[in-house]
Amino acid sequence: MAISLKKAPLFVMIDTETIYIKKRVYELAIVIFDSVTCQPIVSKKWYIKETLESCIYCQLRLNKMPIFWPSRLNPLTLFKESVSWEQAKNEFLSMLKAHSVDSLIAHNINFDVGAIYATDSFYTGDITAFLSDYPKLELSGYFVHGLPLMAAYNVPYKAKSGCMTFKADFLAPCLLGATQNHDALGDCLNQLALYKLTRGKYQNQGTIYANMLKHHALKHDDNKRLGDSSLD
Repeated sequence: MAISLKKAPLFVMIDTETIYIKKRVYELAIVIFDSVTCQPIVSKKWYIKETLESCIYCQLRLNKMPIFWPSRLNPLTLFKESVSWEQAKNEFLSMLKAHSVDSLIAHNINFDVGAIYATDSFYTGDITAFLSDYPKLELSGYFVHGLPLMAAYNVPYKAKSGCMTFKADFLAPCLLGATQNHDALGDCLNQLALYKLTRGKYQNQGTIYANMLKHHALKHDDNKRLGDSSLD
């Protein structure tokens, strides 16, 4: 068999953390990695100055924080290491180009890309789909064929469907012994570890729930309700 010297494509794992107001990103993180070896090449995270300013206003003037702001973080503390959205966006796009990234990947990719566009539109007025040239891979699409067969025994199930959940908040503890802390960079690394378990097989059904149903139809239809806890 001929040996190929062609490099494996590089993917970028993305995660965003947002506040409810206009679905604005306050933290964006990426990990660029080799899609075959899963070796990280470079990673970076940005706290967004404009969004933190909104959070600080709510904290100081309204005495409450926006919906989805985590109580463990203080926007005043983060502000000194934050950058403008324009700087974060430009650095993000430059990194994709510099490393010739092939595809964007995330757990719930539609949400993250939508949040990036919504934030850009709010802060710049631009409605350009500047990520349109990149294929967008839903991480749970790799679980359809590639998630280990015995995983259903360890992951909580949805009482209504009887299927194990593909939500990363539950997959990370059960399959990695880690937690999704809704810290963008830490969650990116968890998602990369989940990707590494899937053996690179991909078949996206469109949504996380549809991927979950397809996985069970192919592999686990007679193995529902194997977990020891229900999400409901």
